[in-house]
Amino acid sequence: MKVILDPGAQRWLWLLALPVFGFGLAAFGAAWVAPLVGGFAVLLALVASAVPGLRTGLATTAFLLLAPVMVRSSLPGGPGLKDPIVWGPLAAMGLGAAGFAWKRAGGSLWLAYALVLLVLYFSGSAGGPDPMRAWLASFLGPDQIEGALILIRKTIHFGFYATLGGLAWLHFREASSSALLALGFALSTAVFDEARQAGLASRSGQPQDVLLDLSGAACAVWVVSRVVAARTRQAQ
Repeated sequence: MKVILDPGAQRWLWLLALPVFGFGLAAFGAAWVAPLVGGFAVLLALVASAVPGLRTGLATTAFLLLAPVMVRSSLPGGPGLKDPIVWGPLAAMGLGAAGFAWKRAGGSLWLAYALVLLVLYFSGSAGGPDPMRAWLASFLGPDQIEGALILIRKTIHFGFYATLGGLAWLHFREASSSALLALGFALSTAVFDEARQAGLASRSGQPQDVLLDLSGAACAVWVVSRVVAARTRQAQ
């Protein structure tokens, strides 16, 4: 049992998932998607492994196994969020987080990976602005829709990456340079998000969105780290 729980060995547990991960990516119709997703996912796994251990290994292995499912679902004509093949991976990561909830911040990486799976889905054609535009048209005038659309989408960007940054910091909190690691985790996700959108005819990747995402993550890292530090001082 000591070998199974050895942090150094668990740092590379996710490598067991790489063959399945590569096989899942191999059937993509758009040839550029596979290397982009593959490079991003492995980079994220390497960043997460800065905190080695069983929790990191299991969460990263699950993420690598489920990532191809989410990306394939995001291709044109893919299933919607109500389809089990889309919400199933998210539920699996949630169950993983619940399983480690007894450990301090034990489920944070699982939840962070769940958010990344959402990025893998919504960075494709499923995340376009048309559904929200149609919803806004039901109660706003034509001259108000675009302004409201931009405000809502940018607010979602900021809030989403703030949540991701906060969860990432909780995972890295015991590591040196925890803030930089959390920001690197969030930044890698934001760059992938916009890079994939830039390669789609129906989407447009925007560098300013990366800065907005990073700002959200930085605010959350600052707030969460200080709240945790204050609670630690009170407990002593």
